Amino acid sequence: MKEEGIKPDMVTYNSMVYGYSTSSSIKEALGMIRGIVKRINSGYLNNGKEIHCHVIINGLDYDMHVATLLVDMYVKNDDLTSAQAIFDCMTNRNTCGWKSLISGYSCKGHFEKS
Repeated sequence: MKEEGIKPDMVTYNSMVYGYSTSSSIKEALGMIRGIVKRINSGYLNNGKEIHCHVIINGLDYDMHVATLLVDMYVKNDDLTSAQAIFDCMTNRNTCGWKSLISGYSCKGHFEKS
């Protein structure tokens, strides 16, 4: 896309993830979602929620790495309630997920929760 001068946006990414997930290319869909979530920085909470919905709709929320990235995205956007909810639903929790949630609570002064 970039070689042809096309700048991808959320619609482009959603279309690509949908295409991968419906064509049984789950590995590619997960890779695309990981890349998108990593690019979401502070101030883009609505885009992050859009990606989160797409993850749920396509049944990709079981992936530990995707869930961890979503926890991190919500923490970076000061939505600790959503971050905690995702973390609580994770069947396998990794160090990065714990670290993101603990640092989020600590930065906001919720030391008892961290």
